Amino acid sequence: MSYQPKFTLTSRLSAHVDDIVLLREKILASETRGRVMPPLREESRVPFTLERVRTLANGRDFPVLAERSTQGVLDYFARRFSVERKSGRRCWTHKDIVKLHSVIASGDVIDDGAAGQYRCIPVRAGSFMPPPPGDVSGLMSGLLEWWNTKGPELPGVLTSAIVHYRISDIHPFTDGNGRLGRALALWELYRRGFDSPLVLPLNERYWGERKEYYAALRTVPRRAQDLTSWLEYSAEGLRSALGRVLRS
Repeated sequence: MSYQPKFTLTSRLSAHVDDIVLLREKILASETRGRVMPPLREESRVPFTLERVRTLANGRDFPVLAERSTQGVLDYFARRFSVERKSGRRCWTHKDIVKLHSVIASGDVIDDGAAGQYRCIPVRAGSFMPPPPGDVSGLMSGLLEWWNTKGPELPGVLTSAIVHYRISDIHPFTDGNGRLGRALALWELYRRGFDSPLVLPLNERYWGERKEYYAALRTVPRRAQDLTSWLEYSAEGLRSALGRVLRS
């Protein structure tokens, strides 16, 4: 069964989405687009900017990054960008997800599991108990079906945030789910027209405001699964990030 996200397009959420459209247009029409953003911190740095992805996808070299897993993610998205551009295939599959996770979690020490394999044991994330392992594959199928068929019908900021949350909620792997969710969320924004450096400060916000970030994830009622508050938080974050780019 395909996943069906629940949310209300509140006046606040609608206003954020409208502001994002206007800010993006202003940035793309200005010289801001060519500026280099300051380096981001620690794990949340996402150096696979679309410019770098395009560079590799076009067969040109890019300076080797210090972190092997980061370079691997960059290479992975470069190949995916090339495939999507040439074939028009934009669908994500189970194989794509586990491959990306294996790249993201490369070199990690993972207890009771392996990089690139859906978990086969129960896990706990703080006070949250994700779905049992036997449900993971089916839940991921539902998410992928929705993302591939219905996701494109929504504004990119909403689809990105929904995928981000749902990965966190399903918790398909024993470790690395946060990094996976953020990477997929940023990729969705990239391919929906939010070029670098438009979305880099968004991940900086997640890192700099971790307490608020995790609190926003926890505000979603686990039974009702109403994503409205999370979508408002995510949209406000992107609006704020774009505002920073415009003012820089």
